Amino acid sequence: MTSEEIQKAIEGTLAVQRKLQNTQLITREEIADLKESTRNLNEISQRHERRIEQLLGYSITGEGDRLDLLQRLMTLERRVSRLEQEDNGES
Repeated sequence: MTSEEIQKAIEGTLAVQRKLQNTQLITREEIADLKESTRNLNEISQRHERRIEQLLGYSITGEGDRLDLLQRLMTLERRVSRLEQEDNGES
């Protein structure tokens, strides 16, 4: 091998090495970006879970209040009905 061929081989090897290093650097940057995106998505997901839990809590509480109001309404309707029957019986 002549010195020119050796130099070309070395230059080729160095060029490949530079490309590999650049690719590794880009890959590291992309991984760092992905990690940050993943952290952000996790935070958003946790906020959404908390909101869902709150909404479920409100829904359950609201349903309980609704059932209580329905029971009270039914009790009032029975009383009114009894009073009307008593009133009709006296007339």
